[in-house]
Amino acid sequence: MKKVSVIVPVYGVERFIARCARTLFEQTYPDMEYVFVDDCSPDNSVNILRGVLADYPQRVSQVKIISHESNRGSGAARLTAMQNTTGELVMFVDSDDYIDANCVEKLVARQTETDADVVDGAYCTFTDDRILSTTHPWKGAVNGYLKAILIHNTITHQLWARIIRRSLFEKTGVSFVEGVDHGEDYSVMGRLLMKATHATVDDVVYYYRYNDYGTFADGISSRHITSFLRANGLVCQYIHEHDTDRTFQTAMQIGMLHTCYCALSVGMSLSEVYGYCGRPSSPFFKACMCFARPSLRVALRWLYLLIKKVYKVTVLHVA
Repeated sequence: MKKVSVIVPVYGVERFIARCARTLFEQTYPDMEYVFVDDCSPDNSVNILRGVLADYPQRVSQVKIISHESNRGSGAARLTAMQNTTGELVMFVDSDDYIDANCVEKLVARQTETDADVVDGAYCTFTDDRILSTTHPWKGAVNGYLKAILIHNTITHQLWARIIRRSLFEKTGVSFVEGVDHGEDYSVMGRLLMKATHATVDDVVYYYRYNDYGTFADGISSRHITSFLRANGLVCQYIHEHDTDRTFQTAMQIGMLHTCYCALSVGMSLSEVYGYCGRPSSPFFKACMCFARPSLRVALRWLYLLIKKVYKVTVLHVA
């Protein structure tokens, strides 16, 4: 039986942590390891977690609660957790979400059947009072999945609702980066999937809490945009170094149009974007950059949407 390490950053979730923890400790799969990282949470989250754990004595020996001395962000919390896992497979759960009782069992069964590096399940998006939607995983080739991720805002690239072979991080050299908190899911999955095999489970295994914080460009802080650019830079650099067949270059450049638009929308310059992400040299990208100025950023957004639509239909064969 393969041990599964579940990684849970904890910060400011006293309203939600009890439900999350109970669904983790009530998993039907026995060989588990739970790594909670208290990122200097300012509320009662950790005490509530310990109180819930007391109701599951059979899980106590499987639980690690690691505390940061200062708030370092979710990227650092996951990095700390990864450094303290021992499972063959890892799973990421956000502490305001919850999972199905059979989540781990179903994902491990599919991973054992297929020997895939990454196994995704379906997930529901919910609020306190209702289920909003159900999202099923990408079932096509993994190259198409990564392309859909790279062009942005086409398919989810979350860390949760999936199980990942821990050795894949070692094989690819991919890790979490402290300070990359906004876009960290993209920074990790946008690299891991270049070297991964992929399988799926149709059943809903995860429940994601929806928080309406507005669009990315609405009131985004300088810290968030910097993190977003660093995340994009990690992916761009990795693709430049490893995509020897140039399989993903076009998708990456389409995604860069969106990155440039977001940066311009919060008053950043293109030189700052290129400092993090590099500057694609293709004639296609250079032509698109005619619209990359503050006065034309709306036109740049519409150009990005148009090009992305054409790419989705002609290359990815999705609507």
